[in-house]
Amino acid sequence: MIVSIIHSQAQMTQYLQSEQPVETKLAYAMAVFTVAVWGLTFINTKLLMQMGLTAADIVFYRTAIAWIGLFCSCPRPLLARGTDELRLAILGVFGGSAYFLLENTALETSQAGNVSFLVSSSPIFAVLLGMIFYRDIKASWRFWIGSWIALAGIVCLLYNGVLELNLWPWGDILGLAAGLSWAVYSLLLRPLFGRYSVDFITRKVMFWTLVSLTPVFAFEPLTTDWELLTRWEVLPQLLFLGLIAQTLCFTLWNDVTRSIGAAKTSNFLYLCPVVTVVAGVWLLDEKWTPVMLIGCALVLVGVWLCHRGIKRK
Repeated sequence: MIVSIIHSQAQMTQYLQSEQPVETKLAYAMAVFTVAVWGLTFINTKLLMQMGLTAADIVFYRTAIAWIGLFCSCPRPLLARGTDELRLAILGVFGGSAYFLLENTALETSQAGNVSFLVSSSPIFAVLLGMIFYRDIKASWRFWIGSWIALAGIVCLLYNGVLELNLWPWGDILGLAAGLSWAVYSLLLRPLFGRYSVDFITRKVMFWTLVSLTPVFAFEPLTTDWELLTRWEVLPQLLFLGLIAQTLCFTLWNDVTRSIGAAKTSNFLYLCPVVTVVAGVWLLDEKWTPVMLIGCALVLVGVWLCHRGIKRK
């Protein structure tokens, strides 16, 4: 089964190597599929933690599986040109080890839906950073109003979780930091498009994610219990996270970013929390108060307004 999945991924990545960006409608469909899968990953991660794996364990194994899949489909070239290898290493930190460690650690002390909504604040960070460093993005009044609405929603999620559900706010703060890390990753991708294929970029990001993750295991050793890792409740979820959510979806996400831009692509992330909340209530029996639901609605409306308020100069 794994061989057939890798073979199908090889066909997909061969298509994605094209120099021409995909059509806009196809790019939107790919983005929707990707964020729907990523919405489920919050649930998978929470379930794996309940089975005994740590946040770093999950990042390592899903990334190792992803890297193997990508290396089988695209073994060459091995290195990028000049300083691009350093940029890919930085991408491996912000879009890999730092992002996933922040997200997974947040899931240890907060609800999956909470974390997912806070990570969805990434588009706002992406636009603000784009305005500072690239200066080719113009924000209208819709963006600024949407930002304040989303901020109000984030405040609702942070404080109501503490008051009503006795959730420690540190987890929610880490979720917000994960959103910032992903925004940096999305923007740093831009200069690499046109120089390398999407699958090469994705493979290198996975490699540098593994490299940058290794210092963590000096403080918290990697779980190597083979009996635990091969359980039917564990192994299929790790394969889903590694082959589908990370290998395939990262490749799709990078190609969509190349096609329609980081700012527009990041705005599709607002669909991710909807999937997470529904799955969290159904599979994890998560509880939601009226104030938290209002906060979620405010985040969605705010991010949607931000999307409508973005223009390229």
